[in-house]
Amino acid sequence: MSSIVDSIEKEMKRRAYEAAMAILRSYQGQVHEAMEEFQGAFAAFIAPTMNLFRTGKGRRGKRMSGSMPI
Repeated sequence: MSSIVDSIEKEMKRRAYEAAMAILRSYQGQVHEAMEEFQGAFAAFIAPTMNLFRTGKGRRGKRMSGSMPI
């Protein structure tokens, strides 16, 4: 009888492990997707910002160019 109980417990643990792995794989996919979205948004933000400062059209660029009274 204990053999049947052990077998059932082992099967329950195996199924719980499989379910946990499926949840973790799903979570991992969501994390990767969020990272890609963040990288895209960051690149979309940083490129124009860097161009503003490189060309001197940003607020800081104007101040640094001497337009601010000393």
